[in-house]
Amino acid sequence: MPHKLQVSYNFDFYLFGIVSVQKGYKLAWLLNENLGISMVKNENIKLEFTNQEIFEIPNYIYTTENNTYRLICNRSAEHKYSQKFCIAPEFNQIDYFLQIENQTGLISEDNILNTIQQFSEVQYACKINLETFKSRENFLF
Repeated sequence: MPHKLQVSYNFDFYLFGIVSVQKGYKLAWLLNENLGISMVKNENIKLEFTNQEIFEIPNYIYTTENNTYRLICNRSAEHKYSQKFCIAPEFNQIDYFLQIENQTGLISEDNILNTIQQFSEVQYACKINLETFKSRENFLF
């Protein structure tokens, strides 16, 4: 009888979806100014899928001892206008994701969301429910 490997992941982070026509560096700057953080451009995330296709996702990161903020583009750098090359295909209308790993419990999801929604450069922002999010494993880095 074959053995099955059962793996359970810890999805201990907040995830926000952001719709904005701004470039990633501009959105990162807005988040830095309004959240009191200092995200910087990070090496592109390389994703390889079962069909041997590899694509790179631009991202910005800020890390402290207890928290990590990551702004992640939903589309690959090479295919930014394609719906096919999304890190989260079920949210293909979302341009960016803000992922926050919060070890202290002191960060308020509602305050973060309200801050993002007040940016004139952001057309839409929402919290992503990780319980029902099919592509959540794509956000385990």
